[in-house]
Amino acid sequence: EHSDWINKGITKFIEILRFHGQERKVLAYNIISNLVKYVGAIQGAIYFTNEEDPDNIKLELSACYAYEKQKLITQSFSVDDGLLGRAYHESRVINLTDLPPGYIKIVSGLGDAQPNNLIIVPLIFNQKISGMIELASFKVFEEFQVTFLTRIAESIASAISGLKISERTETLLQRSQEQSKLMKIQEVEMRRNLQEMRRLKEEAENKDSEMRGLVRAVDSTSLVTQYDKDGTILHVNSRMLDLLQSTEDDLVGRNHADISSFKPNDKNYRKFWEDLRHGQTRSLVESINTKQKTIWISETFSPITDDKGNVLKIINIGMDISDTKVMERQLRLQEREINRQMDKQNEKEKELVEKQKYIEEREMEMKTLTKAMDSFIIKLELSRRGIILSTNPFFFTLMNLPDSEVINKDFTDFLAPEYVTPFSTSLTILCTGREQHEGFKLRTSALQSISITANMFPMQNTKGDVEKILLLATVISA
Repeated sequence: EHSDWINKGITKFIEILRFHGQERKVLAYNIISNLVKYVGAIQGAIYFTNEEDPDNIKLELSACYAYEKQKLITQSFSVDDGLLGRAYHESRVINLTDLPPGYIKIVSGLGDAQPNNLIIVPLIFNQKISGMIELASFKVFEEFQVTFLTRIAESIASAISGLKISERTETLLQRSQEQSKLMKIQEVEMRRNLQEMRRLKEEAENKDSEMRGLVRAVDSTSLVTQYDKDGTILHVNSRMLDLLQSTEDDLVGRNHADISSFKPNDKNYRKFWEDLRHGQTRSLVESINTKQKTIWISETFSPITDDKGNVLKIINIGMDISDTKVMERQLRLQEREINRQMDKQNEKEKELVEKQKYIEEREMEMKTLTKAMDSFIIKLELSRRGIILSTNPFFFTLMNLPDSEVINKDFTDFLAPEYVTPFSTSLTILCTGREQHEGFKLRTSALQSISITANMFPMQNTKGDVEKILLLATVISA
C-alpha cells in the first residue's frame, strides 16, 4: 500500500513538473501546494538557490503554502544560517520532531504555525543543490512519506535545474546575439548549437506495436545501453556502437567502470550505482575516450523493476553533446577575440559566456518513458494527402495553436515554403510503402522558424495498402 502511494505520488509529480516547468513562480507554487496536500502537511515552502555571487549563495523563498492558501512572502537566507544552511552544507534531509513553541518561526522562517514535525529536504540533482523544500505538520511524518520526499526530491531538483538552464540559455542567446554583431557571424548557427536534441517516439495501432514503435524510435535516435544491477553491460544499440567505434562483442560482459571516465573507487560513483540498485533514476554527464576523439554524453539511467520493486536491469538512454562542448570552446575563443578588439577600442565592458550541460530526462520504467517522450517529440498521423488526422500536445505547444487550427489542416501549411515540395516528394514515396527520413523547417504562428528531423513511416492495413502516415520528429533548433 505504501509502495503504491509512493508510485502514485511520483507519477503525479512527474505530470506536475512536465506541465508547469516553464515559469519559476508557477513551477514553485504547483510543487509546494501539491506536495503539502499529498503528504498531509499543514504548511510548506520551497526555496531556489541564487548563486549569482558564489561567495554569498542565497536560498530565496520562491513559494509558500499554508492552510490551503498561497502565502505571498518574500524571504532570502544565507546558506550559512539556520536549519536551511545546515541542510545545505550537509546535503541531507533534516527531520525534527517535538519542536518547542516558536521554534519554527524563529529558526525556519515558515511563519506562525506551531507544528510538531519539521522536515527539510535538499533538492539535489547531479550532485548540486538547486533548492530546498521545507514542510511542517502537526503529525509526525511516517517513514514511507520521508522516503517519498527523498525520492521525488531529485525529480524536482531536475526540473528546477532544467528551468535554470532554460533561463541561462536565454541569457546566453542574448549575449550570443551581441557577440555575433561584433564578429559578424550568423546568429542562426549559434542558436542551433545551443539547442537541446530531442528524441523520437513511435506509436503503432495497438499496444504491442505501440511499445515496439517506441523502443524503435528511442533506439534509432538515442544512445542506448542495458546493464545488470552490478553495472555489467548486457546490450548496446547500434548508435552507441558507432559512436564508440566498437562492436557489441567487445562491450557485452564488460563493466560500466571499464568505459567510464569516473574512477571505480570514487565514493560518489559507488553511491551512484547503489542508488540505481535501490530503484532510483540517476543522471550524469561523462566523457568517453574513443580511438579518435573524446565524446561527451548526457545520460539518464533508469532502473527497470518487477511488480515487487526488485531491480531487474538498468537502461541508460544518452545523448551525444560533444557538439555542445565544441560550442562552449568556440564561445570561449570568440570571447577572447571580442575582448582583444574591445581593448584596442578602449572599451571597458567584458563579457563571459558560459554554457550549462544538458541533462536528459530520466525514466524509471517503460510506462513512465512513454509519457515522458510525449513531451518533447512531435507525433503526427497524416492522411495519404498530408492532412493532419491527429497529433500530440507537444505539437500544439510548439506551434502555439489550439487543436482546432491544426487538426484536418494540410501539414504543408506549417512548413517553411522551401520545404513544401520536398515534403510532397517524400509523401509520394511514402504512399508506395517506403520509409522517409528528412529534415524540415516548421513555421509557427509567431513566424518563428523551427528545424526538425522527421522520420516518416507508412502505416499499412492487413492487405498491405498504405492508409496513413506516421511522422515522428525531433526538434533540432528553434
